[in-house]
Amino acid sequence: MSFQHTHNHNLFLQGASARLALCFFLVLIVLCAPLTGVQAGSETPAQILVQGETAYFSGYITDQTVSDFMQAVEGKNIRTLVLNSTGGEINAGMDMGLWIFENKVDVLVDGLCMSSCANYLFVAGRNKTLLPGSVVAWHGSAMQQNMLSRGQVAEQLRQAIGSKPMQEPEFEALVEQTWGYLVKSREKQAAFFSKIGVDENICRIGSEKFNAEDFFTLSVDDMTRFGVKNVCAPPDYPPDLTELSKKKPIVHIRLPPVSEDASQ
Repeated sequence: MSFQHTHNHNLFLQGASARLALCFFLVLIVLCAPLTGVQAGSETPAQILVQGETAYFSGYITDQTVSDFMQAVEGKNIRTLVLNSTGGEINAGMDMGLWIFENKVDVLVDGLCMSSCANYLFVAGRNKTLLPGSVVAWHGSAMQQNMLSRGQVAEQLRQAIGSKPMQEPEFEALVEQTWGYLVKSREKQAAFFSKIGVDENICRIGSEKFNAEDFFTLSVDDMTRFGVKNVCAPPDYPPDLTELSKKKPIVHIRLPPVSEDASQ
């Protein structure tokens, strides 16, 4: 099966502004659904297919699409999962990533694996393969340094909402709901990365240490420094990011040598 990269490039364009993208990351359902009037990702259901020992997942990660995936693979001996996803809800991503890890499934990226797909699906694979032209990219996690306090979350929400009308009691309720969501997500994320043996800083080092505006990629060697092992990619990985960057900021970052990098 070959996924159409155009499908995910169109998904990549959703949440065009950085503020709305942050809002989308903070609370995929809790925040963005009330603002947009539709459940985020509901217009782009995932394409799921099982062929022998190979499963395919292309589309957005939500509670529903992960549930559909789990039903599709139930009782099957899946050895390889082919991915093409721009991300989605973080807790659903962790659930699917845990399934990948516990079942020792290899992952193969055919197109894009970004945001929650990179955070929780790609890193959980036993062996990880990037096909030519494919990209895995991160842009933050529930442990983002600018969202560690309730006050920081409130400020980020005010920026995300912008001029959209909202009464103060409604806004405070939204902050409380979002804060509760993030606290629970952090606890779950800490347990997830501890179990799979990966340093969660891989999800946010680009924005916090290298001033990446949004998405960032890493070399295979740099992935290894965070515990993401057994990655096979083309010699020229990452591919030219010029066209992708026209749709959403994405840069390739290079970590300094270990001897110069006291933080690693």
